[in-house]
Order: sequence, then C-alpha cells, then structure tokens
Amino acid sequence: SSRLHPDDITKVYSDIGDNLSGKTEFFTHEYRFLNKKGEYIWILNRGKVIERDENGEAIRVTGTHTDITKQKLVELKLFEKESWIRSLISNMDDLVFVLDNQYIFKEYFQKASESLHVAPELFVGKYFLEVGLPSDVSALIKSALDNCKKTKISQKVDYALYLPNGSFYFDLGISCVCDDQNNITDFICVARDITKQKQIES
Repeated sequence: SSRLHPDDITKVYSDIGDNLSGKTEFFTHEYRFLNKKGEYIWILNRGKVIERDENGEAIRVTGTHTDITKQKLVELKLFEKESWIRSLISNMDDLVFVLDNQYIFKEYFQKASESLHVAPELFVGKYFLEVGLPSDVSALIKSALDNCKKTKISQKVDYALYLPNGSFYFDLGISCVCDDQNNITDFICVARDITKQKQIES
C-alpha cells in the first residue's frame, strides 16, 4: 500500500474487500501506483474470487493489472480542453447548444441574464423536436441539421420567435463534429440574437 497514491488507497481496498466478502461478483478500478523511477503510473485492476472454502472465505483470486497511463494522460488533456471550451462558451453572448447525431441535446449554454433564458435541464437529454419550438421553426432547423448531416457542410438559417413579450429574430449556425473515421458524432449550434439588427433594417 505504500506505493499506492494516498487518494486511491481507500477506494482500492474497499473494492477488493467487497469482492472478498462476497458483496460483489468482481472488482474493477483505476489507481495510481508509484513505479521504480519514482513516478506515478495509472493501473487498471480487474479481478474476482474464483474459489472459496467451506466457510465461504476466498482462497483463490484471479485478475489482471494493465498500465493505462497513456490513455489516462489523453483523457486528462481532453478534460482540461473541454473545461476550457466550456468556460469560453459560457462567457459568450450567443446561445450555444450541442446535439448528438440523433439530435438529442447534450449541452446547452446560455447566459442567465438573457431575456429568453431557459434552464439547461429543460433541454439536455431531450430530442430536438420535443422541446416546444414552433412547428415551422422546428422544421426549418431540422432541414438544416439533415443537410449538415448529409453533406458535412456547415449550415446557416434565420428564424423568428413570436412571443407574448415581443418578436425575436435569430441567426443559427450549425456545424458537425466528426470522429477519426469521419463519422458525425455531434452538431454544434450557435444561435445569435439579431433582433436589433432586424429592427434597424425594417
């Protein structure tokens, strides 16, 4: 245990203890381990009790230890990058939302000070066509999403919302995000309020 990272000791021993006592069928966890160079590496540990005595005590355990340091470093870098992006987006004046490739809301960013502010939890996890937009607006945006999905080319669409407190106009940009195999994973959508611009034009 002296070579386990202090923050991981409790979790590791708890998982193994639960398996030895029969509370769990197997155990799996990630922990940091101090190697001979004095550096912490990440280990993925999987195992299970495969034999018990007549009293139910564990007498044989099998498992694997896999060095996942490179994978964890990549994950940590991605997490830092995503945190930076979220911080950047959250300070934008525009409404930004992310849909998966089935048009389900994954993220929703909007300043709380905006007059049309809607709590993210009302959108996240819901299908795009189920969030209560007017049918004509939904159809317009759905068509743009479909075109983006088919062509992998960014789309632009303007739409209006006619509400009790007035009319609001938006310019919506839609871009796709692809994985290493060029398959679309997400759509990033940025809606800019162009109401004042429209009022000036009219």
